[in-house]
Amino acid sequence: MALLVLASLAEGQKHGCRMIQDIEEFAWERGWIDPVVSSGRRKPYRITESGRGVLREQLATLRRAEETGAGRLNIAWGPA
Repeated sequence: MALLVLASLAEGQKHGCRMIQDIEEFAWERGWIDPVVSSGRRKPYRITESGRGVLREQLATLRRAEETGAGRLNIAWGPA
């Protein structure tokens, strides 16, 4: 998420609303989220199967990085 915020701000100064729009657009264009029909002002989204796959991949990558780093520092976090 932090990288998406930074990528949005790389274009220049923005308000939070515009940053959120950038992130929504990024995820929607890749098929990771779909809008949900709503009668209110809010724009809810749901994660797609493609989005779930990407999330699984990213979490697995983070897990491997964490395990490698913890192993090198001799840190035992306990069962995963």
